[in-house]
Amino acid sequence: MSTFNDEMDHLEIIRYFMAFQSPEKRFPLYSGTGSLRNVAAFMGISENELLEARKRFDEIAKNTAVELLSDPEIQSQLRRIPIKNGQTIVAFGDSLTDDKQGWFEIFRHMLEINTPNPSYEFINMGISGDTSYDALRRVRRVIEVEPDWVFVAFGTNDASRPLVAPDRTTVSLAEFWENMNVISKVFDEFIPNPVAWITPPAVITQMMEDLGLFDGLIHEEDLVQYREVLSGKPGYIIDPHGTRLGNPPQLWNFMSDGLHHTPAGHEQTVRAVLQGLANTSEATEGKQLPRFS
Repeated sequence: MSTFNDEMDHLEIIRYFMAFQSPEKRFPLYSGTGSLRNVAAFMGISENELLEARKRFDEIAKNTAVELLSDPEIQSQLRRIPIKNGQTIVAFGDSLTDDKQGWFEIFRHMLEINTPNPSYEFINMGISGDTSYDALRRVRRVIEVEPDWVFVAFGTNDASRPLVAPDRTTVSLAEFWENMNVISKVFDEFIPNPVAWITPPAVITQMMEDLGLFDGLIHEEDLVQYREVLSGKPGYIIDPHGTRLGNPPQLWNFMSDGLHHTPAGHEQTVRAVLQGLANTSEATEGKQLPRFS
């Protein structure tokens, strides 16, 4: 079987990762990561290449937002969501959140374009590869920015089965439940609005395996159980059945790795977020809210 590294040179690999890799967020205490030039050098590219790539990703996210805003139903949902201008919104997740052309960036552009004199603060705290253990370790960073709203999107990497130990998931279901339970209690104490829990989406396992890039594989039969854990949390449950990318998952929603999403795939997450927020009556802190698919 050919592998990703056999078929692509170093620069192609870096370009593949650039959308959802942010070394400056992975190593925030290293002073060198405060310079984009250093970040680019760490990735093996020039500062200009990194700037241009991130600019391009942002333009893709903005264009996707503009297309979504042309839909009257989307406009109706935006008018009904409880997020208000001037509030701080945090996305707390893994690479599917960190993606610079991803769902959170599209959502940010939509609200900013659609709001006169926007003054929201959007903070993307997604870090590629993170599990619920990583989330537990850095949940304090979320609290420190005093957000009004938090989107939590973990479970995908927890459910990965290491190639060297395919009989277990990276984080057991029981451990995932405990980690998410602690995080839920922390946010219930410090965050004024209920959490929006975004369930791990479907993957295409065969594409992951064919690419030969990953140290583990993710299977739908595992993801189902991790979604069930999140669906039991108080707050907004976004896509509890994990069908937003199609059932079965549609190829055009995925990059060639079967895991990360194309802009079309991220658009489906945005639609699920809007549906979940707009179709729930105004929330009461700590109240168990209805779940929406």
